[in-house]
Order: sequence, then structure tokens, then C-alpha cells
Amino acid sequence: MLILTLAAGTAAMVWREFRHAEQRDRQQLAFMASAMESHATQVLEAGGTVLDHLAASLLKAPDDLASLEELQAGYLRSLPFLQGLSAIAPDGQVLTSTHLADRGASVDLRWLEPRPVQGDRMVIGPWTPGRTLTESTRQAAAPARAGFIPLVRRVQLSPSRSVLLVAQLNPDALTGHQQRLFDTSPPGTRALLALDDGSLLSQSGGESHYRGHSLRAHPLLRDGLPAAHLGGYGPAQTLGSLSLGAWQRSGSQPLVSLVERPYASAPRRVLDALREPLAFMLPALAWAAFLAMSTWRNARRREITLAESDRAHRQKLQDQQAFTSLLLETIPLPVCTTDLEGRFLTVNQAWERFMGLQREHVLGLRGSEFMPPEAALAYEAHDEDFGTRICYEARLCRHDGSARTVEITKVRRLSHQGQPLGLLIAMKDVTDLPARQEPAGRGTHAGNRDFVTRISHELNRPLQSILGFSELGMARASAPDTLRAMFGDIHAAGQSILEFLNELLDIPKTEGSIDSFHFERNDVRALIGEAVAGLAPQLARKRLALELQLGAAALVAKVDSRRFTQVMHYVLTSAAQFSPEGQAIHVAASSLDQTSIHISVCDQGPGRSQGPGIAQEEIQAVLQTFTQLGQTGEDSPGMDLGLAVCHKIITAHGGRIYTTSAPEGGVVFHITLPHAGHRIPEPAAPQWTESP
Repeated sequence: MLILTLAAGTAAMVWREFRHAEQRDRQQLAFMASAMESHATQVLEAGGTVLDHLAASLLKAPDDLASLEELQAGYLRSLPFLQGLSAIAPDGQVLTSTHLADRGASVDLRWLEPRPVQGDRMVIGPWTPGRTLTESTRQAAAPARAGFIPLVRRVQLSPSRSVLLVAQLNPDALTGHQQRLFDTSPPGTRALLALDDGSLLSQSGGESHYRGHSLRAHPLLRDGLPAAHLGGYGPAQTLGSLSLGAWQRSGSQPLVSLVERPYASAPRRVLDALREPLAFMLPALAWAAFLAMSTWRNARRREITLAESDRAHRQKLQDQQAFTSLLLETIPLPVCTTDLEGRFLTVNQAWERFMGLQREHVLGLRGSEFMPPEAALAYEAHDEDFGTRICYEARLCRHDGSARTVEITKVRRLSHQGQPLGLLIAMKDVTDLPARQEPAGRGTHAGNRDFVTRISHELNRPLQSILGFSELGMARASAPDTLRAMFGDIHAAGQSILEFLNELLDIPKTEGSIDSFHFERNDVRALIGEAVAGLAPQLARKRLALELQLGAAALVAKVDSRRFTQVMHYVLTSAAQFSPEGQAIHVAASSLDQTSIHISVCDQGPGRSQGPGIAQEEIQAVLQTFTQLGQTGEDSPGMDLGLAVCHKIITAHGGRIYTTSAPEGGVVFHITLPHAGHRIPEPAAPQWTESP
């Protein structure tokens, strides 16, 4: 009984292996049929595209056959799957051809054009013997192996004039791909590519059936192709043997691919695998039972191992996808992906922050559907005219209406088969980066900073001696007063030079990274008060009045208190220096709206009561490094480096500093800062406004 049980178990195991082998064969055949159909469709569609381009060229210049022949030669050189290109008149005369032997010859259009060519649709002819249109081996005793597949397209040049464009497709381009599919296939596997009417175009593996042979006797084609797009058949008697098969028809071309394998190959492989265990079972049932159990356990272990390996592979893939998603979300650069139609597939958090849009408002949409036309044009530029990677700069309008200069990097995403899937797009805001300057300008700017730092440190050492000795002279000079005054003038001049050197050293600091700033919430009125308190001696010396209008409500902004106080000190000091004695300086601060704070400092500098004030072309020059107003006269202390430092500090705060000329003379300095915690509100749906 035990032996019968073991024998039954062994038979069941063998039967199960048979069924599994058959199922695997069906799955593999279906996959191979799909791959073969996809490749053949792509090749034929590429040939159709070539004919379309030649037709368009011919329609533009119907009589320029030389240009058409040159274009045909170019396509033939670049597309290895083409064997030749020709243009034929309705009477069969070859007008142009990439084969010299065909030019001017006549061909029989009945075998070249078995199906009527209607309109501008491409017709696929049957396999045709010969290497050229005029070379025919149809009269040979046996079917020739050299031949081509004609692709024919009619071009209607006028109501009474037409031309046939013929592309000779090399069948080896199809069989070569089929052979690669059979590298790991069992012997006897064969692949057939045929037209819907059963005309055989190419074959790989199995018994030879010459190209051009009709497959109408095949069980699949005997009563016409089924209405389904794909399927399997067998075991059935096909082409002289009992076979398992799978088929798939093209969605765009009159093609069907068939892949078959002898039905006996699966049991043969199973029996070959079990031959040794079965041989051991014959001399000793006990040993056979042991082998049967061992085989079953091995098969089970193999299934478990494969299942665990598959689960591990899926888990690894999921982990990789999760890591990729996390990496995409955490990188600071705005990144998105699009499909072949330009629709957004993914965006990261940096992209949402930069563009001011939530991903649920843009995913599945093209850029032109939620961006202004100019912004969409800049975003989608060069999508079709680059290879695998391109980098360019563009001006991009964001959701809040602001425009930024960005460096856009696009990388073409490809499938494992090398087919394009879409684009990976990364942006970098380069609006305020000094690195955008020309290389020569960057080198000069860096050299200037190094020179300023070195000369400042070199001058600082003798200057400290001058200041020290002048202080000693003032302390010890008892008489006359003229000598004390001279030492005082020397000390004052030294202090002025020291301040100038400190301003020089501040310039490289403000041009560094924004990480050197320490932003905190501060009431800017208190910081203005600190700057005003430090100005008291200078105001008293020139008998200047200071009028403050800071309001009662707190004006809170996220600022670096030391840097901002430095800005106010520079601006107030500049106003005091250029104001005549006995005049007033007006300082005002207020909240313009819910988003920004406005601070103004108005002096009564040169010409406030006597002239028109500062020339319009000098209004912004005062904020540039090493620039001084041209009308300040001899009383000016020197170059306004401090105001250039102010400009860089306020820009780092996300604000703006600018000047206007007062109506009656003098200068008004304006400083704007964003309110602390201000954020642009997110709308329910994207609504764009153009940047002025």
C-alpha cells in the first residue's frame, strides 16, 4: 500500500510537472508573440514615416527628382532595416531609386501592388524575391531566399498624375530580432510573421517555410483571424506537427505574429529531468519511494525559494521606489517629471514651494493649462530638440506674479528597452547668484575682493600707530591750542580712514552665504531707535533735528538685528553727513499692507532749498560699490561703501532698498521688508497673473 501510495504520488508529481511545464510554455510563447509583434509594428511604422516624409518632399517639388533621390539615399544610409527606396510612375517606370540598376527600368506593378493602394495609406506587399525591384528570382527552380517586403504608398500630385513610393524592407531586420528571442528557447520553437491574408513575411526556427509561403492552411488562419487581439491555441496540428502556440495581431498594421513549440517538448524535458530518479525506482521500490519524496521536497523547496526570491525582489523594488520618492521630496531643488505628452506626473515639495502651487492642482495637466503662455513656452522649450540631457536658462513667471530667472535641466527618461518615457526636469533659481556673471567678470570680482581685503589689513597697522600717537599728542600737548587742534585733526582724519577700511571689509562679508545671517523676529522700531541713539553726537555737532514717525503699532519682521541696525546707522549717518547745519532729518516707518513694512529716511542734502536735488541717473548709482554722487562737493567724506553694504544686507533679508529724489531737493531712502511669517495664500485652484 505504501509503495502504491508512493507510486501514485510520483505519478501525480510527474503529471503536475507536465502541467506546469505546459503553462510555462504558454506564457513564454505569449510573451514572445507580443515582443515580436511590437518590434515588427515599430519597424513597419518607421518605414511608413519615411514614406510620409518622402511624399511631403515630393508634393513640395514634384519635378525635383534629384532632391528626392538624394533624400532617399540619406534615409537608406541612416535606417539599416531598409534595403532600398524608389519612386515609380503609374506605368511601372522607375523614376528614382537607391539602386542604380533600377533607375529608368520598368517593373510589373501587379506583383508589387497586389492590394489596391488607396489614398495616402501605406500598403504592405507580400515577400518579394530579389534584391532590387528589377531583379527577380521567381523563375528559379526553388524559392529564393533573397528578397524584400515592399511598403507602397501612392502620392497624388494632381488629379491626373500620381507616383508610387516604394520602400524595400529587409526581412533580416525582423528575423534578427526573432532569433534573439530564441536564445533560451527549447529546440523546435519557431516564429512566424504573416499578413492578415496568410502571406508569410518572415520565419525563424523550426522547419523551413520559404518566405512568401501562404499560411492559409494553418488552423488559426483557416477560417480567418479571430476578432480578439491575442490568444493561444493547441495542442493542434500545425504545419505538420502537434504544437502549442500563441498569436498576437498588430493594432495598427495588417500583421499577425505566431510562435509555436512542439507539444511533446514539455513532457520530454520533464522526463529528461526525472529519468535518473525513475531509473533508480525500478530496481528498488524503497529507493524509488525515497527518491520520489526527495524529488517532491526539492520541487517544493524550489517553489518556496522562488517565491521568497520573488517576494524579496518585489520588496527591494518597493524599497527602491520609496527611497526614490523620499529622495525626490527632500532635495532642495524644484524637480518634476512629465510624460511624452508634457503632462505632469510628479512634483516634489521644493517645486510646490517655488512655484506656489499644490501638486493636486497640476498633476495630469500640461504646463499650458495652468501657466501663462510665456511661462509655459519657457518651461516646455527644447522638449523635442535634444538628445538625453539639456541645460538652459529661462525667465519663469510664478503663481504669485513674480518672475525669476531659473536654470532648467532636462533629462530624457528611457525604458529598459530604450524607449522614451518622458522628461525629468530640475530647476535652479539663479536670479540672485553672483555665479551667473561672465567667467572673466567673476575672476575680476574675486580679485577685487582679495585686493580690498589685503590693502585694508595692510593699511590698518600704520593707521593704528597714527591714531595712537595722535591721541598721545592731544593728551600731552598743553600749549599752544593750535598744536592740540592739529593733533585733533590728525586723529579725526585717522578715524575717518578707519571707518572707510571697516566698510571695505564689510563688503566681502555681505557677499557671502546667507547662512551667515541670524534672522529673528524683531520690532524694527526698537532697532531704528538704537541706530538713532548712536547718532546723537553727530546730530548735536551739526545742530540737526530728527523727526521720528514710527507709529504706535509694532512692526515685526524677521531680521538679523545687528545687520539691520548697521543698515540704519549707515543710512542715518549718510543723511546727517549730507544735510546742511540746522536742517531736519525725517524718519518714518509704517506697514504698507499685510505683507510688507516700509521705512523712509529723508534728508535735506545738497540743493534741497536751492536746487533740484540729485540727478535722475545718479539715483541708483549711490547704492553701488565704489560709487559717489557727482554733486556732493568737497565736503563729501569719500566713496559711499556703506550704502553698497546696505543694499546687499537688505537684499539678503528678502527686501529692497532704493532712493528717490525729494521734490525740493535732497534724497529719500526707502527700505521695504516682508512681515514676519508672511506667506502667499494658496487658492482653491491655480489662477495665474502675468508679471509686469
